[in-house]
Amino acid sequence: MLIPSILVDTYMDYAEEQGVDLAKFCSEQNIVKDHVELTQYFLLLDWIGRQLPDHDLGEEIGWRFTSQLFDPIGTAIISSETLSSGLDVALKYWDVFGIGLALLSRKHGNNVELEIQPTLPINEKYQKIILKSAIICLYKIILQILPFKASDIHIFFKGEKNTQDFPSGIYIGYHATEWKIRFPEHFLAEKSFCANKLSFERAITHCEQVLAVYHQNQAFDHVTMHTLNDIAQIKSVSTKTVYRQLKQQGQNFQKLQQSKKYTQAMMLLNQKELSIEKIAETLGYQDPSNFTRAFKRWAHVSPSLYRKQNA
Repeated sequence: MLIPSILVDTYMDYAEEQGVDLAKFCSEQNIVKDHVELTQYFLLLDWIGRQLPDHDLGEEIGWRFTSQLFDPIGTAIISSETLSSGLDVALKYWDVFGIGLALLSRKHGNNVELEIQPTLPINEKYQKIILKSAIICLYKIILQILPFKASDIHIFFKGEKNTQDFPSGIYIGYHATEWKIRFPEHFLAEKSFCANKLSFERAITHCEQVLAVYHQNQAFDHVTMHTLNDIAQIKSVSTKTVYRQLKQQGQNFQKLQQSKKYTQAMMLLNQKELSIEKIAETLGYQDPSNFTRAFKRWAHVSPSLYRKQNA
């Protein structure tokens, strides 16, 4: 999974403004802004967090995000005719653009609640940063659509209140059971201030194009146990075509395979009944020690320590 460059740029720019020198770290981890994998993204968050231990990265980064973070879906939501149609767009395309996050919508009395959940077994310290920043970004998108008062929208965080204050007038609920936003249901039917039919149609066309590529590449979900030739046979194309498709997405087969293995390893380690040996075998490692060394390169901790930290 490639991370959008605008997301990576925002974290790096913030860190550099705070005096963090990222050059050596990025060189050691082979991090290039336009081609950051999921594994590298987590390492980047961890590095910046350790350099700035007193900073609330989720909040600081969240206020810097714009709707461009989720483009083209962000533009489609904002330019929708009503908040209701914008929400429909968000729910339809979110899986493609959500970057490891799920968006849920439900009624709560006379209100609507939008909850964001991780779709990957993300370490709790990363969850706080990623989910908090995503909620703030979503809040800012909604504010662009309708003439809400700040007090009309309630934000709920799982974490405790930090020492830094939000802008006045915003309602924040801490120690909540979910990361979510709540607003009055009657706002759904009101016409958006930013409604723009042409922008909406262009954004939807782009969303459909990205969705088509997303479905086309589903065969890569099984890349952990397949060679490049296997993937070509599954997709009924030549290996050159698969190579070209990956290159067009800024991907590399070996990096993609390692990223998928890391993601799958995190999920399997959450299943306590599975031994480390069984997980290694599932991921194609004949020797469990090779899996342990690989996981340490990805997560900077051993599989057993990762499992203990996320128990």
